[in-house]
Amino acid sequence: MRIAFRLLSKRPNAKNECPIFCRLTLSGQRPVEFSTGQFVAVEKWDKKAQRVIPKRDKGLELLNEFLDNSKYKLSVIFNDLSVKGESFTALDVKNKFLGKETKPVSLLTLLNEHIKRCEKLSVEKDKEGRFKLSIGRLKRYKVFRGKLITYLKMKKIDDINLNSISKSFFYEFRDFLQDENLRENTIGVYQKILLRLINISMDYEWIKQNPFAGCKIETKKTDRIKLDQKEINTLVNKEFSVDRLSVVRDVFVFCCYTGLAHTDVKILSPKHITVDVNGEKWIEIKRGKTNELCLIPILPQAELILNKYSNHPVCSSKGLLLPVSANQNMNAYLKEIADLSGINKHLTTHIARHTFCTTICLNAGISLEAIQKAVGHANIRTTQVYAKMNKVGMSSEFAKLKNL
Repeated sequence: MRIAFRLLSKRPNAKNECPIFCRLTLSGQRPVEFSTGQFVAVEKWDKKAQRVIPKRDKGLELLNEFLDNSKYKLSVIFNDLSVKGESFTALDVKNKFLGKETKPVSLLTLLNEHIKRCEKLSVEKDKEGRFKLSIGRLKRYKVFRGKLITYLKMKKIDDINLNSISKSFFYEFRDFLQDENLRENTIGVYQKILLRLINISMDYEWIKQNPFAGCKIETKKTDRIKLDQKEINTLVNKEFSVDRLSVVRDVFVFCCYTGLAHTDVKILSPKHITVDVNGEKWIEIKRGKTNELCLIPILPQAELILNKYSNHPVCSSKGLLLPVSANQNMNAYLKEIADLSGINKHLTTHIARHTFCTTICLNAGISLEAIQKAVGHANIRTTQVYAKMNKVGMSSEFAKLKNL
């Protein structure tokens, strides 16, 4: 084991002294660092010797003695662990030196703690007023917990230690979910949660390596549902006797012409509206999911809806531009709206986003780069999902052949 000391010169304290860190390196393993709790000025540190330059200063001489004693204690711990003949890591040496034993953590314990944290985030809001974690994601974690408990009971165990998890657990759990008649993509969602828990345990150094390294999540590509222009017009022209359906329809159509996700349209306020040098109005808002800035031109159809609700009591009291219901409620109302409008598609708030990318933008010849910027995708590969040719796009392309 190699023991080295270094000064973190970029992290001075109020006395302009920098912390001394210890770095442990075992052959073939990732190095481990920790603070010694000691500080010294940069000019008094010998980088090559990894020691303090005493200059007849008793305090600095004691600091060198501390480093020597620390190195000796670390070497003793390393030798003791080596004599036992069991495998160990630099982290084990560090923990013993600091008096912290690595406590085994179980999978359900970790999941329960993670759900508690998610519950807290689901009621906290960010600077924009969005909840830090969606209710839908929290619900998925809780459903996953139920599936995991059922699986463990089937294996006749109450829980499993993280250090006991192997690659076989990944595939056996997948087989269990398949026996539950879950769709392949749903199984993939639960497998991603499992991987997330493993990554958390590695971040906290509760396990030394990823037991699922090399495991693959199998998913199927699905066609994204979208509305064509005729269906959008059908919604716009439909008269509803119930006011709540009219409001939900208007919000949905607004999203069809802006591409805003539910979490973003719900907090849309006058501060998100800008006017460029040509007098054109734009929506500028950071997307909650990616924190990417969305730059969306306000099309005439969208502006009509904004004007319609400019004096709505909910908007006036909350300083918002539209009276947006909770996502779960909107999706329930959209099902009713689709039935009344004769649209044979399962409408959800997210379908409006798909419709904007395809029917509104791609069919009009808008570039993928511009669409990416409008909808706030962090990676253009996400936007490319919408680039599948449809009948409108193919008709436009093959029309060029008529003049041959």
